[in-house]
Parts: sequence; C-alpha cells; structure tokens
Amino acid sequence: MITNGPIAYGDASCSTWTAAGGLIFLGHHGGGYEQDDVAQQVAAAVDGLAATLAQAGAGLEHLTKVTLYLRDIADFEAARDALARALPPGVRPARMTATTDFVDPGARCQIDGIAVLPGT
Repeated sequence: MITNGPIAYGDASCSTWTAAGGLIFLGHHGGGYEQDDVAQQVAAAVDGLAATLAQAGAGLEHLTKVTLYLRDIADFEAARDALARALPPGVRPARMTATTDFVDPGARCQIDGIAVLPGT
C-alpha cells in the first residue's frame, strides 16, 4: 500500500511525503531563505522535516537517510555541523551531500530523506 502526504509547495506532481513498504520517503525541505546563512537554513529545513514526519506518524528519530543539497560546497562544514545540532541526540542517519542550483535564489541548502514508519 502506498500513502501520499499533501501536495508539496503547490506542485501537484509531488507530495511532501510518501509512505510505502514500511518507509517514509520525504520530499525536499528548505526554509529560512530570508537569511543568507546556511546553518540557519539547515535548522529551518530540519524543522520542516520534523513537521512532515509528524504528519506521517513519525519523528526525526525515525530518519535513516538524508541527502543534504548545497548550493556551494564551501558551506559543507557549516551545514554538516548545523545538521548535527538540529537532530536529536543520538540520531545519525546515513547522509549523502551534493551540490546543485535551486529554483529559489535565496536557497543555500535543502534536505530530503527516508525514515522508518513506526510499528512496521
């Protein structure tokens, strides 16, 4: 069975999350673009992930993998450290980091991920 969460950012082609096979697949999350600060944007993205996971019946402690997308690889250390601070103690999902351009010119980072659906 596949369950889709709400439409993401008004884009009917994707959901904020999709659950299937005991996993929750999270669409991209970002935020805080009003500040040109990658650490603040990472924290905002993690807050968004937490809110989306709650909609799906899970929490940050259920994350198993995240992909951290950065506009500039020079932000890697600051973003990595901000991610470690934003996650609950002991939560260390596998991580892939990549660089890319974003639709929003204020975006320095976005995060997507996979989580385990509790009770499966």
